[in-house]
This record gives sequence, structure tokens and C-alpha cells, in this order.
Amino acid sequence: MKLPFRVSVIANGTETPRCYGAARLRGEPCLRSPSDMANFPETERRLHAREFVLKEATIIAAGVRIGCSVRNQHEQGAELRIGADVEIPDRFLLEVPADDTAYRAWVRWRRNDRIGVALYSNAPKD
Repeated sequence: MKLPFRVSVIANGTETPRCYGAARLRGEPCLRSPSDMANFPETERRLHAREFVLKEATIIAAGVRIGCSVRNQHEQGAELRIGADVEIPDRFLLEVPADDTAYRAWVRWRRNDRIGVALYSNAPKD
């Protein structure tokens, strides 16, 4: 969960806290100190609970095989770790030997060496 951050603006010798981020738009409270953060209730907005895993996998696209690891997984998606400089197409086949399955995957987000994928069909490996 991304937490809003606080910026203090000093004008005319008076410190005025201002919040920025999505929380400000939703009308949620701005966190002002580490103790506020510890007491702030965590809200899970995902539709499916994540299962933290560590599985080796292979991305297969256009006849190229790229090694990766699955870091968390649920019924409809997964987070993959790949080399930061590796180019991955938006759609590919994800082969996971531990599941004895190949999933069709669609990239939903990318951040450095991580990509989030939606898994929209699977079939046992031959």
C-alpha cells in the first residue's frame, strides 16, 4: 500500500503540513510521524490474496526462452523477477515446472526487475 507523505511548508514563520498522493484525493488522513504509520490500518485492495512463493519459471515468446522467478502468485496473476535490462513482450507463455503448467500471461505493470502479469489460461505441460 502506498502511504501519503507529508511536506511541511513554512510561510511567514508558520509550519503548515500538506499531504500529497492518492490519499489526499480520497480524503484519507495524512501520516505525520512514524508512530502514525504504525497505527494506520492497512487496507488490502486486491481482489485475490497473494501467496508468497519462490519458483523458477521460463518466459517463452517468439521462440526465445527467458529465465525468471515467480515471487508471489494467486489464481489470476503473479509477480515475476527478471533481469532489469531484459525486454519482455506484453503477452507470452509462462512455463512453471513446479506447477507442471504453462500459463498464458499478459503484462499489467513493470517496475525495474519486477513485472506483474495477469494469468488468463493454463494447460498442463506436454
